[in-house]
Amino acid sequence: MTSNRSLDAMIAPCFDTAGSRVDLLVNAVLGDGQGIRRTGVLAPIGPADPIAVQTLQAAALSPLLGATSWRGTGAYGPFGFVPQAPAWLRGTASRNAFARRHAAFVATSRTPAGPFAHFPFALSKTPGQTGVQEDFGILKMAPVASAGVPSFLFEVELSVLQEACRPVHFFEADGTPLLARNHPNWVQWDSRTHWNCEVSTDRLGKDCPPPKFETNGWRGKDRQHWSSNYLTGYYLLTGSHWALREIENEVQLFLGGQTMRGGIATTGPGAPRAAGRMLLLGSWLYQCTGDAALLERMHQRVQGPHLTMWAGRENDPADVRPLMIRRPDPRILGGAVSYWTPWEESLAAVGFAALFELTGDETAGFLADAIATNVLRHGWSLEGPRVGYAQRWNEGGEPLTPAELAASDRTVCTWAGGGITLWAMGAVEVAVHFARGRGDAELVAKGEGILSSLRRGRNLPPKDGWWGEYPEWDAVRMGSDR
Repeated sequence: MTSNRSLDAMIAPCFDTAGSRVDLLVNAVLGDGQGIRRTGVLAPIGPADPIAVQTLQAAALSPLLGATSWRGTGAYGPFGFVPQAPAWLRGTASRNAFARRHAAFVATSRTPAGPFAHFPFALSKTPGQTGVQEDFGILKMAPVASAGVPSFLFEVELSVLQEACRPVHFFEADGTPLLARNHPNWVQWDSRTHWNCEVSTDRLGKDCPPPKFETNGWRGKDRQHWSSNYLTGYYLLTGSHWALREIENEVQLFLGGQTMRGGIATTGPGAPRAAGRMLLLGSWLYQCTGDAALLERMHQRVQGPHLTMWAGRENDPADVRPLMIRRPDPRILGGAVSYWTPWEESLAAVGFAALFELTGDETAGFLADAIATNVLRHGWSLEGPRVGYAQRWNEGGEPLTPAELAASDRTVCTWAGGGITLWAMGAVEVAVHFARGRGDAELVAKGEGILSSLRRGRNLPPKDGWWGEYPEWDAVRMGSDR
């Protein structure tokens, strides 16, 4: 077998007249649930002609690859929208940028990397960390899906192959992949069997508490940070069988961690960002697999914990109606008051909207409308514009006054920084869509003003001249808006 990537001297192919050999792992061990995934081509020993041999080897190492634009198809991702290339990458500039990027990638890929290396286009090795992670967004792979130029797929392939390094792959005794339906008492937390022996009485044949094991620095995904945009986008663009296997494994982890059994934390709605990220994830996974159990579980959770445990459900629509009211936290607003988090609720609204757009789930649509509208009405300021990081919760839902919002009292309201403002942009699009349908001209005007201002501020290219993160956050479109 010949490897199509030279990741490491330990796994680089060695050619000779009898073929080639690849050593996948030397002087290292795989942890429980961990693997190594490599792609390659089985090729016959070539003819005596050295040119023919070189041609055969080149075809194995760099197989022919094609792509086409998905713009206008309505088929890429739950919102069916593919952003246009930014202004600095229009026309011939786009293909030139792809060519430069691929040449740089080929040059740097010759540098050895370990078999458990982490590459850029994925969540971090430890996804539970705070801050920006490369996989976050409404979608990924927009450069390929928009332009139809495939070379960027090679870069992303390195990252999504390494998802096998996460210790989250479980099998039955006969070697078949674990199916959650066969383990109704199995519950996962951070993509591993739940640490609490009473929560998950099914331990998959292992001891409790579990013994320590080598992970080579990798950890599973948690529901507050779970995102698989590169993986699912890569699969839609390539139809890769191994990417589908990884996606199918994530479906089982979703079912094991987004439970409906009473009395355990995994059945609760979780933080607003967890609600949104898991529903956006589930919508992408469903588009890739059509898994009926996954779809049913998303419907159950929307109609169950997300709707019934919505904190502001009974409030008047003119009042603040947050998905979750947080208790005082010494790190937030001086630690003396309860509060809600508009930026997080924005992520929740986008998750509900994704499920609504993809499947027509009316409860998800209702929640998307209510939560996005609440955030736009009470959580955004046209100054900046900016979205609330945390706002004081007044009992009964009474909104903060304009004077309170404009003041610099950090015990009442704090505003999010630029990156988080971008994360909240999609919910503005959701709110405008529903407000337009109701004829709410005032809310439409506020939302369109925010969107126009944010879009005007994104006209300069990033340092690397590539797409930047903005287009893959400004990728929520609903109904005919796309």
